Amino acid sequence: MIIKLLFISVISFFLSSTNSTPFLGFVILIIINYKLFKIKKIYFLLSILFFTQCQNEKVSTSQNENAIVIITTKVKEGMMPDLVKFMDSENVLPVTRSFDGCKSVIQFVNEENNIHVLLEEWDTVESHQKYVNYRMNEDKTGAAEKHLTFAIGGQEGLSFLVNNTNYIYY
Repeated sequence: MIIKLLFISVISFFLSSTNSTPFLGFVILIIINYKLFKIKKIYFLLSILFFTQCQNEKVSTSQNENAIVIITTKVKEGMMPDLVKFMDSENVLPVTRSFDGCKSVIQFVNEENNIHVLLEEWDTVESHQKYVNYRMNEDKTGAAEKHLTFAIGGQEGLSFLVNNTNYIYY
């Protein structure tokens, strides 16, 4: 039975890695596993493993025009919960995420070093620049200025890595 699974998995892996639709190999593997092995947990997990292995293809840098923005804040002692609550409020990250061109925003905290991180993905550098212009010149909520109140040393406590392009997902 293990040899059958291995043989089927190798064939499915080959189909997934050579086909323009890698999902096909995964579907075939699941169907065969279901019929032959009644999808025992271990076979299902192996199917998932082979599928994820097939998906680990490097994205060409020439195809990637998105802009990644990383903002780190060295947060004042005891202020992290307030900063996270502020970022979650309706005028901050939800506005960022709904801004034209924003593909994603991830907020995370490094409690050990008291660092708050925002990782944003924008469809283009220009989209992010329009957003920065909005926050600095048009936003009536004062979110950018309020963000500074959580940082050690105000502006000195923030770092911005902006408009990073040509990255590769592995």
